[in-house]
Amino acid sequence: GKKVMFWADMIYNYPESYSQVPKDAIALEWGYELIQSQRMTAHCIAYRDAGVRYYVCPSVNTHGSFAGRMDVTTFNIRTCGELAEDRYTFPLDAAMVCYFDYDADTIMAGDQNLSSLSFAADADTKSVGAVGTAGYIPLEGKENTVYAYYLHFDGKDLFFEPDNAFAATVMNNEPAVVEGIDYRCRVTLEKTAPATFFTVSCRQGEKELSFETVRIAEMTDYMKYPVPEGTDNIEINSFDAESLFIGRRILTEGETGYTASYDIGGQFPGVRTMRLVWPEKTEE
Repeated sequence: GKKVMFWADMIYNYPESYSQVPKDAIALEWGYELIQSQRMTAHCIAYRDAGVRYYVCPSVNTHGSFAGRMDVTTFNIRTCGELAEDRYTFPLDAAMVCYFDYDADTIMAGDQNLSSLSFAADADTKSVGAVGTAGYIPLEGKENTVYAYYLHFDGKDLFFEPDNAFAATVMNNEPAVVEGIDYRCRVTLEKTAPATFFTVSCRQGEKELSFETVRIAEMTDYMKYPVPEGTDNIEINSFDAESLFIGRRILTEGETGYTASYDIGGQFPGVRTMRLVWPEKTEE
């Protein structure tokens, strides 16, 4: 019943070795000195894409010091907290996955290709529930039926039974809802046009302070975007592969992120999130 775990700094500089990591081994990403800590997000994305299982274990960085290094400590804990949102990934091509579970000590949740996910657990009844949204790309002249399955865990692997769908929904131009039967979960599917890039205009009122074009294929998931001082609203316009306008969204102070949908070769678009880092307010 034991599992092999190892400190991830043994492999992260050698990506060619990722394929040699045993499937049941777990890499422990911990952040040693600040330069390694600043690369934790990139390391974990690389592990995920290579199929290497990993845990994040924030180092409190007290080695070789009298009172610790609080700047590195807080950075590690905050970064690992953000990475926890992207903890579970499943190698299902062009699929949408929502995963959540509960035991005596831990509440776990994750998703793949969902544009949003909220979940909760009731410790008294030992029950869990989740609500999510996902995009869908309908094909012209096709039935566009979405089948929903439960994921099962046998102690080693996650799997589903292809002949045992618990729901089937025909997609059209209106949003559709898939609800769980044995478990409390609901996913709303919405017709989506995948984008190739989007523009970010940071403004103070109508005055533009900065402008940037972001190509989704080049961005990392949960990348941080520093918002210029004085910004009170951000206009984001998305465009397809032919540079045709798709949609516009206005974000105001307090909104923390923007999620972009992009084509990954199936009818469920992939999603990547840009985190907005607003300037800290100073007390008068």
